[in-house]
Amino acid sequence: MLTVLMLHMANGLRIYLRMRIMAIDFGTKKIGLAFTDPTLSFVSRTLTLRVKSEKEAAQKAVEFVSSEDVHKIILGYPLNDDGTKSEMTHRVEDFRKRLEQLVDIEIEYSDERYTSEEAEKYLHQMGKSIKGNKNRIDAISAALILNDYLGEQRR
Repeated sequence: MLTVLMLHMANGLRIYLRMRIMAIDFGTKKIGLAFTDPTLSFVSRTLTLRVKSEKEAAQKAVEFVSSEDVHKIILGYPLNDDGTKSEMTHRVEDFRKRLEQLVDIEIEYSDERYTSEEAEKYLHQMGKSIKGNKNRIDAISAALILNDYLGEQRR
């Protein structure tokens, strides 16, 4: 699935814009971000941002929506093991509402249960210590959320 926007310019030129999907692993102190490549085939970039508030997290995410040509956000949705909502689930819902006020693109939830544990396993498999790579866990979690979403789209 390739999302391409073709613009017909007044001078007859055609411009093709390839857009990306961004996944967010929201946290109260850090957010993990992951981006697809322009063909929406794989995760091409990840990063972790330190934030002081939900408002700052939303503002930083919106900056990347613009700079990375993001047309859809996949937002990690932290449910309890039994599928019920937690306090963090409600915070993510509030964060989504804030994002929706700032951007006019689709925002979808994706179950993020166990992504932090999976990220820690990934670091361990790579021979990295969790203690020295705490900042990477959020970015890896966002990549896992995005990768799961891409896998679902291929089915």
